[in-house]
Amino acid sequence: DPAAGAGHQDREAEPGAVVRAIHQQPQEAAGQHRGGTGPPGLGAEKHAGPGGRLQEQPLKAQKRTLEKLTRYEDEINKRTTAENEFVMLKKDVDAAYMNKVELEAKVDALMDEINFMKMFFDAELSQMQTHVSDTSVVLSMDNNRNLDLDSIIAEVKAQYEEIANRSRTEAESWYQTKYEELQQTAGRHGDDLRN
Repeated sequence: DPAAGAGHQDREAEPGAVVRAIHQQPQEAAGQHRGGTGPPGLGAEKHAGPGGRLQEQPLKAQKRTLEKLTRYEDEINKRTTAENEFVMLKKDVDAAYMNKVELEAKVDALMDEINFMKMFFDAELSQMQTHVSDTSVVLSMDNNRNLDLDSIIAEVKAQYEEIANRSRTEAESWYQTKYEELQQTAGRHGDDLRN
């Protein structure tokens, strides 16, 4: 039946309209019953006898249908809400992922810089050690004293190495601190993603 097919399409298109129509049907039926359609007292007889049960069945069916349609509307609303929340969460996750990628790139760049600085300081220290060992020390000596040139050279060399190591340690410490700060920031963003 084409009319029945059109009615089915309307119900799919607007479940709210169907729910409203079903809400109105019991009210119209009650109005007709109270309006006195038919002989007086006939309505009471219909409800009192076996035929009364037949009239109650469509009302119960309408009530069940109404409850199901209401649940259907609730489910549609829940699904729409869930889809909207999913879209928002996906945007947040995408933004957090991009932030994480940027932070990882910064960490890699800092690690490269730390490694470069280590190589630079090692090369500089090696060059300075070579320079110190190649330098001849000229001292004016008092003939009355015996100077131990080897111990003087060793002491100067030790002082220079201490200065060079301190500079290298300070630079490494600074870069290590920066690296740890970036790791903590990346960790917080990772925790935010998991939550």
